[in-house]
Amino acid sequence: MPLNCGTCSELIEAAPNYIIKCCACSNTFHGKEDGCATVTVTSWYKKSPDNKATWKCHSCGGLPLKNQDNKRKLDDGSNNGDISSDDDESTVENQNKVRKISSGNHELLKMMGTLMDKKFEDHLKPITDKLEEMSKSIKSQSVEIGKIEERVGRLEKSGCPSCQSLQNEVTSLNRNSWFHAAQLVALQNYTRKDNIIFTNIPYSEDEDPYVIAIKAAEIAGVSVDRNAIVDCHRLPATKGNDGRPPSFIVKFVNREIKRDIIHEYRRIKPRANCFGGSESVSIYANEHLAPATSALFREAKKQLKLVFDYVRVANGMVYVQNKSSPRINIVSIGHIGELKASAQANRDNQ
Repeated sequence: MPLNCGTCSELIEAAPNYIIKCCACSNTFHGKEDGCATVTVTSWYKKSPDNKATWKCHSCGGLPLKNQDNKRKLDDGSNNGDISSDDDESTVENQNKVRKISSGNHELLKMMGTLMDKKFEDHLKPITDKLEEMSKSIKSQSVEIGKIEERVGRLEKSGCPSCQSLQNEVTSLNRNSWFHAAQLVALQNYTRKDNIIFTNIPYSEDEDPYVIAIKAAEIAGVSVDRNAIVDCHRLPATKGNDGRPPSFIVKFVNREIKRDIIHEYRRIKPRANCFGGSESVSIYANEHLAPATSALFREAKKQLKLVFDYVRVANGMVYVQNKSSPRINIVSIGHIGELKASAQANRDNQ
């Protein structure tokens, strides 16, 4: 069932574990990022069940909501761009930053900020090292969780009183593992943010990858030269590709070029005859996604393409949207099931 915010009355588009709820009035809220509550969505997710069960909103005796008036002015445009004080100006700036950043981890943000000014693959070594470190950590945690769950199962059968304590430990480890896995996916998508994968571009043995990349951009009406391309090459052929040419990947110097090309390819739907191939074959330009995001996108298309008008990806985030509604970001496989059930229920009631 859709939930509305108790402060701004707008729809809350989030998974259940990220929805802030007052223990007194049972109202639900957007996070502090939107000026609707005194706690951020990330902080709420990390709270223990006991802390969540005792949290109160600003109307029920909780902390005062300092930014509520300023937030509403921003939403309805009534301030005409005027900021009443230095504190308000700082608040607006911070809110805008929070909306652009999905993780509050200072170390990762610092690393990402450093990488923004780097153009070549060899400058990505610090982040790839971090990815490898996090991947090992997640695997280690998964093994530990498996061992503890096995112990819990044995103790439950024997009626041991310490079973609940171990179960709480499993829950905590699962939460930490999910958080690190989400960070890993975010970093993987970040390293791919300037990349495009083209499919069905005809292959020739003597081809010049840079010529192909420049031609692919020109088809979309985007003028680039070799200085705008960090790297480009064919990807290894995959099993079951039915004789199709290997995909072609291009890393541009910034995401604006990538965004413009993908947008135009969706509009004009170019054919392979642009590269001397068959007019019956379409050429596609898509974002280069992290493996987990790619799997999430495939599952979303499989389950939701008949209940939503659009199932797409933008800047590494999978989302669904109906023509007359705002888009909804998908955060997990479980979220897909919730959206499908909700959409089908709405259609049945119409």
